[in-house]
Amino acid sequence: MAGLVDWYSVWRADGQGYVLTVFKDKASADASLGLARDIWGGLSKLLKGQPKPETFDNVEALTK
Repeated sequence: MAGLVDWYSVWRADGQGYVLTVFKDKASADASLGLARDIWGGLSKLLKGQPKPETFDNVEALTK
């Protein structure tokens, strides 16, 4: 995915989880939506529902 900076997946033992992707800018994130839908579509048999994309304006790496 063009402009992808980082990608994290988190989940619990019950299978509920989230995927967080960080892009260099909003234009790159917007341009990736079609590919992201294709990826999730290929995983649809493993999912209980369609993922809902959300957009945030800022990201900060927090480290020790």
